[in-house]
Order: sequence, then C-alpha cells, then structure tokens
Amino acid sequence: MTLPVTMATHSSTQEEVPETEESSHQKRLNINTATKEELMSIDGIGETIASRILTKREELGSFKIIEQITEVDGIGQKTFDKIKNYITAE
Repeated sequence: MTLPVTMATHSSTQEEVPETEESSHQKRLNINTATKEELMSIDGIGETIASRILTKREELGSFKIIEQITEVDGIGQKTFDKIKNYITAE
C-alpha cells in the first residue's frame, strides 16, 4: 500500500520530513539546537535522556553526525533505530 506524502511544517530547530502514517506528527529535530523540552517530544526520549543529550552536546561542541547520539548513556542501537528518522545534526 502506498501512502500519500505530505510535508510537515517546521520551526527554527526542525526541518521538513515527509509524513507517513507512522510519523504524521513527528518532525526532524536538530539535536544541536533543540531544547530539553523539544528532545522530550521524541518518542523514547524522557527527561533524563534529554538532559544527557544536552550534556554530551556541550562536551562535543556539537554532534557532527546523528550516530554520535549513541555516545549518550541510555541511547543504544535499539533507541537510535527508533529515533534516527526524527533527528538531524546540522
């Protein structure tokens, strides 16, 4: 079954992502500029992990590639696979 593709709107830390049935309310979030609250809007990221992402971002200066988020304690391959389509590192 082919789903129609529409584009989601975006804010200053989010870019457009084609919508699917699964991601109809999700936007690609820039992990280098996102606030704690914005990070927590991603399914699978709670307050503790969001805080750890911000700490790691400060340590690194910025994430160069989204895969670096797996360096955050609590984000393993399973979580990364779940969130990778909703994040970007710009």
